[in-house]
Amino acid sequence: MVDGIVEHMKQQETIQKNMQQRINLLEGENVMLRGSQEKLHRLQTDYASVGIPIERLTKENQELEKKGRDLATTVMRFLHSNQALRIENERLKEELNAVTGIPDGDTESDTGGPSKKRSRRNVTTEATSGDETESETEGRSEKRVRREA
Repeated sequence: MVDGIVEHMKQQETIQKNMQQRINLLEGENVMLRGSQEKLHRLQTDYASVGIPIERLTKENQELEKKGRDLATTVMRFLHSNQALRIENERLKEELNAVTGIPDGDTESDTGGPSKKRSRRNVTTEATSGDETESETEGRSEKRVRREA
C-alpha cells in the first residue's frame, strides 16, 4: 500500500510539473497577446485620428480630378472656338479685301496708320503677277537706295 501511495505521489508530481509548464506557456502567450492588444489599440487610435483627414483628402482629390477634366474640356472648347474664329476672321478679311479692292497686306493697321509689313506670300504674288504699277516699282527703288546709303 505504501508503494501505491508513493507511486500516486510521483504521478501527482508529474501532473503538477506538466501543469506548471502549461501555465508558464499560457502566461507567455498571455504577455504576447497583451502586447498585441496594446499595439492594436494604438493602431485603432491612430487610424481614427488619420481616417477623417484621409476621407476628406480622398473627397478633395476626386473633386480636383473632376475639375481638371472639366477644365481640359473647357480648354479644348476654347481652342476649337479660337480656331473657328481665326478661320472666320481670315474669310472676312478676304471678303473685305475683295469688296474694297485692296490686296492682302495693304490694309491699314489697328492704329489707323498704314500697315508697314506685308506678308511674304503677297510680295511673291505681286512680283510674279506682272501687274505692278510704276509707282510701286519707284517706291521699291527708293527703299533700296535708302538702305544702301
